[in-house]
Amino acid sequence: MLSPEALPMLDTLTLLGEQVQKADCQRWKPQIQVINSYGPTECSIVCVAHSCTNHFHTGIIGKAIASVSWVVDPHNHDRLAPLGSVGELIVEGPILARGYLNDPEKTAAAFINDPSWLVKGSTTHPGRRGMLYKTGDLVRYDQEGNLVYVGRKDGQVKIRGQRVELGEIEHHVRQCMPKAQHTAVEMVLPAGERTKSLLAAFLQLSDKRQDTTRAGKSTDVSSTVQMLFLTEVDAKMADRLPGYMIPDVYFALPQLPMTTSGKTDRKRLREIGASFSAQQLADMRASCQGPKRQPSGEAERTMQQLWAKVLNIKPETIGMDDSFFRLGGDSITAMQLSASARSLQILISTRDPLQLARAADDSVNAPFDLSPIQELYLQLEPTGKISFDQCFFLELRTQVTLESLRAALGMLVQRHSMLRARFGKSEGGRWHQYVTGATDASFEVQHLQPRDTEELVQALQQSRSRLDLESGLVMTAVLCDGNERQSLFMAIHHLVVDLVSWRVLLEELEDFLLGRALSPAPSMTFQTWRAIQAEYTARDTDASSAAHETMEPSQLAYWGATPSAMSHAPTAMEQFVLSSEATSALLGSCNDELQTRPHELMIAALLYSFAAVFPDRNPPPVFNETHGREPWDNSIDLSRTVGWFTSMFPVQTPASTHRSLLDVIRATKDCMRSFKHNGRPYFASRFANQDSAQAFSSLFPVEMVFNYQGVYQQLERGESLFKTLPMPGDDDLALAAEGARFSLFTVSAVVQKACFHLAVDYSGVTRHETRIREWVQQYKTALEEAPILLRNSTPAWTLSDLPLAFHSYTDLDLFRSHTLAELSVRPEEVEDVYPCSPMQEGILASQNKDPDAYRTCSIIQVVSKYDTCIDCARLQQAWKAVVRRHSLLRALLVDNVPGSSGITNVVLKDPLPSMSVFQAAAGDAVTPQLFRSHYNPADRQTGGLQHHLSICQLDDESVYLCLDINHAIIDAHSTTIIIRDLQTAYTSGLDVHGAQFRSVIAYRQQQSQEEASRYWADHLAGIEPCHFPSMAVAEHRQCRDEIIQVPGLNATAIHAFCKTWEITPATIIQTAWALVLSRYTGSRAPCFGIFSSGRDLPIKEIHDIFGPVISMLICRIPVHEQKPVSEVLKFAQRDYMTALSYQTFSPTSTYRLLGLGNSANFNTCLNIHRIDNLHGSAESDIVLHHRGGLDPIEYDIVVCADYHKTVVGVSIQFQTRCLNDVQANILAVLFSQAVSFMINEPDSYIQDWKFL
Repeated sequence: MLSPEALPMLDTLTLLGEQVQKADCQRWKPQIQVINSYGPTECSIVCVAHSCTNHFHTGIIGKAIASVSWVVDPHNHDRLAPLGSVGELIVEGPILARGYLNDPEKTAAAFINDPSWLVKGSTTHPGRRGMLYKTGDLVRYDQEGNLVYVGRKDGQVKIRGQRVELGEIEHHVRQCMPKAQHTAVEMVLPAGERTKSLLAAFLQLSDKRQDTTRAGKSTDVSSTVQMLFLTEVDAKMADRLPGYMIPDVYFALPQLPMTTSGKTDRKRLREIGASFSAQQLADMRASCQGPKRQPSGEAERTMQQLWAKVLNIKPETIGMDDSFFRLGGDSITAMQLSASARSLQILISTRDPLQLARAADDSVNAPFDLSPIQELYLQLEPTGKISFDQCFFLELRTQVTLESLRAALGMLVQRHSMLRARFGKSEGGRWHQYVTGATDASFEVQHLQPRDTEELVQALQQSRSRLDLESGLVMTAVLCDGNERQSLFMAIHHLVVDLVSWRVLLEELEDFLLGRALSPAPSMTFQTWRAIQAEYTARDTDASSAAHETMEPSQLAYWGATPSAMSHAPTAMEQFVLSSEATSALLGSCNDELQTRPHELMIAALLYSFAAVFPDRNPPPVFNETHGREPWDNSIDLSRTVGWFTSMFPVQTPASTHRSLLDVIRATKDCMRSFKHNGRPYFASRFANQDSAQAFSSLFPVEMVFNYQGVYQQLERGESLFKTLPMPGDDDLALAAEGARFSLFTVSAVVQKACFHLAVDYSGVTRHETRIREWVQQYKTALEEAPILLRNSTPAWTLSDLPLAFHSYTDLDLFRSHTLAELSVRPEEVEDVYPCSPMQEGILASQNKDPDAYRTCSIIQVVSKYDTCIDCARLQQAWKAVVRRHSLLRALLVDNVPGSSGITNVVLKDPLPSMSVFQAAAGDAVTPQLFRSHYNPADRQTGGLQHHLSICQLDDESVYLCLDINHAIIDAHSTTIIIRDLQTAYTSGLDVHGAQFRSVIAYRQQQSQEEASRYWADHLAGIEPCHFPSMAVAEHRQCRDEIIQVPGLNATAIHAFCKTWEITPATIIQTAWALVLSRYTGSRAPCFGIFSSGRDLPIKEIHDIFGPVISMLICRIPVHEQKPVSEVLKFAQRDYMTALSYQTFSPTSTYRLLGLGNSANFNTCLNIHRIDNLHGSAESDIVLHHRGGLDPIEYDIVVCADYHKTVVGVSIQFQTRCLNDVQANILAVLFSQAVSFMINEPDSYIQDWKFL
């Protein structure tokens, strides 16, 4: 910028094009008028201006000139934003362009005509029509009526599940680093595999600052890019922003890159960030921080290794004092860390690595977002001024003093952070919450000796009315003495408490007042839960199915009701009490026939009775309230956390079921079970972003909400300090009558004194009141009839019991009545039914051609750790326990199941596994033939279990096992699971509840087959056959399998190369095989199959699932192009990583897609394993050693590779009809040479390989 000294005659200076800083104005003399101008090109360059004064602040752009400025909802331009809130600036007036030349689509998106609010006008301004331009800039009005620039609408990004404005973060970075000349914040994705996006701040610093800041430099990018370690800045930022908005990394540049139009080049910034790998960033961070404290013991060393694994960085760059978050971790990777640690028998929870990382989020006065239910309420009641509480009126069986009660309540407030919560609005008008340290100011208790009921009611009303979510009186209490009875009234604002919280609070209050030891403090705060749920929801793509998106619309007009009338009209209530006999049946025995739950029966009766009384319309969806505390990870414990966790989800049934109560019960159960985790993920996903939150909130008030409050035994125990009293004067609804309602009808059910108490309250209804009373009576009748109806019914499944296999009751009933009878299986013996995976189907198709294909046997030696004799009977019991744990070991493979076109897994509950025990001489060779001389696999019937265990005890007391098993139910990783579990079961018993293969089938069914089909069609377009030639002499082509080891592989050199070039050993093996194939086949882009373990799929406990999780990918690597080895390797790695995203697509479908029928276009494949230690109990009495066996292959050649940190081993399994021993030896040597060529000459062209 020009200096003032260079322009002594200057009178007026207009600045435009970039945001004007306060310093830009202050550098000019007071007599010079400096004007800050704003305007996009579409508005003739300038449409808003402001004359800068001493009171100018960065961001102010002023008032409209030659135009009219409007501020609208950023997500809906047909709605004006509330005054003072953040919205999108749109401009009206003659200065507008007519649109974009020859680009009608872009014009339609940016230029709008006649928005409804403009046409409607107001009480002081008549409506008009006109064209307006949407600037895409977010602004707000200040108190003086000036527009303040906030940021770009498209500058919103999602950070750890939270949607934030990058401009807001940039503003605070500037405030914390005033010497930075320019700042920009962007989300960057570091280079490499399994990396996570980071929030990066880019700074243009003065030379002085740059010289005094410790910085780490990258050797891969221009040395002018530096990484800064700014502890003081982080601390300042933490005082201003929640933890997820603090940059993960700071980069210093001599100058921020600019576009040709003079704007910050954000694409280039992202490229700069992406030029660093996660490891490079870790190294640079380490160089900034200096020496890190390294592990001092084995436990710390193990945890360092685990952190390195889940964060994908080197262990030595992790210090013992590092923050998990600052290294790139989040709550999802924390769960992965917890799972990895548990596999090594290290018990840590997800909370442990997050405890320090979450300190900023849990700290006093740190604002955090609302939970979904809080946001829904404040969307409906945006002022937050209406009294909205939950309260209890209790008799005290033992008298207490006012002082002891005050101390007890203070303990509760100090112990539970949400009882110290405050709520407020941001500058943009959005509600947020924070926790204070003010214990005494958060609650109030008073003593009362009422003369009559009227005085008591008045006192309780005043106590409730004093609750204020902004000023912070969250809890009030009144201790009442009179009539030889002491009572306690407590009210807490509903935004910070729910009924589960009340159970915790009343239990702790009783313990404190009676001098008993308190239960453990909450293990997770409400703040932390809200944050990690938001992160999990942002990544959970399976929160709801398409069926959940279609709902019967609310018909408030049917009742003559409006939301406003519902909020202000008196509340009416119909209620009834069921007998203890009917209550007992609904809670217990009558659920056995259809395996229902009590609240499913209550909602079904509600829908059935509604349909009977209102036949002129469909029943509305019933929104079922749940406690919302269902964890998605076992380490999340919310049992003692106070807060408002409530979730809700819609229950609706097809109109065709409403004629029969039994049909409605089945349909209701199916609908409710279709929501995962009792609807918590569904409800959370509705508030994943502002758009969906507003869309979902717009559905409310709905017609009907159901709330099952359960059984309150806590207040019914004879020894309890508290006893529930009726609210005096029936005043429990009076103060809530003015507030926004979630629904027209609220149906509540609670069990008190062994009887169901049900109430239907409603407000604002002007029609059908007589029929409403009839409906409530019919509801009671239906609840009384349901137990009788169910007891007289035959036990049966519903579709939700077997959701992966059946989609109609016709197929389900046919399976039960006919298919099972043909199998001689009783329905009560069946545990589950689900279709085979694509890999299972492919194996079974091969077995139709060759019954011996994929029939494997593994010989395992059993060795005692303590030189004791192996107990064969104990081994048999241990094997039965293993079979009970893993579903596929109990599965029948059944064809022609109704509704299925393929083969189906029918899992039995507790079948007797096939086993045999025999003795042999010590000199006998322990081979598959020895075992099969005592058991013939052909004897195993196709319809039976797919395995047999033989136990052989030799004369010298050594013991061997032989497991004959169908590859259709097992893969290589599953073999290690069996060995681990068998050791554990033999020694100490085995938990029969393990991860199940059905999870894999469920995941595959949820994946988009259309997207995968498009990928493979594009990826394999033009693929040519690639068959390794059969080279064996015809007369010697015996069909047997042989194995040969690949010689001369330098594992140390391979791993060093991988580290330098960020290439995996698997990529080297794939590319080496492509090179070898091209020499034998002449193919310019050889293709082959590669088995993917599938253990990287995002499925809970995937590493503990027994079954063929593997899938087959088709790999094609072009080796004819003039490219260096390093580029071919990087291409192969990228190609494989992309293909992994579509690994659930059936290979058979791929072949058909390519017009190849059911046959592969290749006859070789790769089977690559990264060796992971999978140990059983360290205290196991036995050790199992694999001693060979048989594993027939379908392909002519299979390249098998195992690698670990210091190991790379490759073998080639081949069929003798394809190769003889000499030819196989040559092949192995060529493969070794190909590997050596690539790691030794990465800059050579791939075609330069000269094999010997």
